[in-house]
Amino acid sequence: MTTLTAVRTALHASPSPHASSLNSLIDFAQISPLKTNTQAVIARFGPEKIDFPQKGRGLSPFDPATLPSITELRDILLQDLEQTAQDGTSQPEYFPPPSSCGESDDDDDDDAGNISEHDAAADLINHVTDADYETSGVIPHLPSSTLDALCNAGKENWDDVLFETPTTVSVLSANTPLTLQHHNESTSFSTLLTGTVVYVVWPPTPHNFTVLQDAYDAFATSSFDDTALDVSHRLEGGVTFVQSARETLRLPPFCLLRGLATTTAVLATYSIVTADTFVSMLHALPLLTSFWATETHGAAQKTAFGAALLDCLERILACEFEDEAKVRHPVAPRGPLSALLRAWDGVRHDVFGVLDAETTARMKRAWMAFLVRVVGRNCVLCGRKFMCKRNETRAHFEKTHWVGGQGEGGSEERVDSMGVE
Repeated sequence: MTTLTAVRTALHASPSPHASSLNSLIDFAQISPLKTNTQAVIARFGPEKIDFPQKGRGLSPFDPATLPSITELRDILLQDLEQTAQDGTSQPEYFPPPSSCGESDDDDDDDAGNISEHDAAADLINHVTDADYETSGVIPHLPSSTLDALCNAGKENWDDVLFETPTTVSVLSANTPLTLQHHNESTSFSTLLTGTVVYVVWPPTPHNFTVLQDAYDAFATSSFDDTALDVSHRLEGGVTFVQSARETLRLPPFCLLRGLATTTAVLATYSIVTADTFVSMLHALPLLTSFWATETHGAAQKTAFGAALLDCLERILACEFEDEAKVRHPVAPRGPLSALLRAWDGVRHDVFGVLDAETTARMKRAWMAFLVRVVGRNCVLCGRKFMCKRNETRAHFEKTHWVGGQGEGGSEERVDSMGVE
């Protein structure tokens, strides 16, 4: 359901105050339906068709004949929860922690509010068969090897993949709001196995990023006051739609979103990050840094992200995604390597901000190996000509293109919605 009428009908059926808030937003913030032919709306998301969100059953990686029933789904998720507990994970099983919500198996128990995350998650899973069940927490990302096996053959098979995540499951009870947030660096495919979710999605424009980053900063410095995130009305270019059971939503990287599960919902999601979107990820680092400041485990998230970022950069600098093994100056103007070289001087200080000493040293070695390997006597970042490239490259790179360097051109300003031409 992609029309404004369908969205309003779904919201009017919900008793949640968040439904009224979303309805008001749609009425007064110039939100368009996902099913739109208005090129100005579509173009805000980016120049390519893949940049615009898409929804439908045809995107689903699941074979309709093998989709589990609602009771089978409940049993699968309970098994996955037990397996995750045995394996151990740094991801929360249930959020926010039930002790912060005052939840308990028995309101008369002296230990009310002390139910474990695991038990709270199991209770929510046991209620996925009840479309109207409400509770105060969600299961954010439950690994599901069973569902991953069911959909693996139907996943997208893209070129130049930096990494792909296995299928994880999110479980939301009825009338659970999705507060304003950014999507991550991936293109995600989320199949709604049961339930109904209303979304508003905004493009990752510089204006929207500034609004959200300021909101994250205010939230982090205001003792985590939720009202600091009430900035949806200031965003531009949003589209809205209803996701129904068995439909899959393809969400591009770094879109902003807000939503409401109007009935109990189970989402199965896998994500793909390609080399072509790597520079967009680097441009988003200021936003991510502000976001990590709002998270309980933000420092650990930043460290993990820095390590993953370095792995991706090493593969690009190793010319894994280039047509030719040898790279010559000037580099061909298309592809992830060219985009990285043009953007580096403009994003490097943000990159250093997410690296520790070990990953910084590794990154420097990767750059030096690449720069020396490039065929030609010029610096591939700025074009400076060397008399003796092997002897001069290190000093030039450290002075000009590394920590504290001033640059000699070659950086590129963002010219569209988080993209590099």
